[in-house]
Amino acid sequence: MTDEEAIEILRGCELNGCVTEDREATGMAINIMHKYQKIKQILKDHDNDRTPEDYWYIDKIREVVEK
Repeated sequence: MTDEEAIEILRGCELNGCVTEDREATGMAINIMHKYQKIKQILKDHDNDRTPEDYWYIDKIREVVEK
């Protein structure tokens, strides 16, 4: 299952009658998965960049995690 498929399944649960506690947990899970996707993209960009400026990438990852 891809990240996108998992997000869509959780979003469907969130929109189609999960109990209140499940909706909150599902919303949090979706948010975490979005952050994970952003971090994966930052790391992929870093691997393709080949510049020694790792601090720039660390700052980008920090921005995602701290939101």
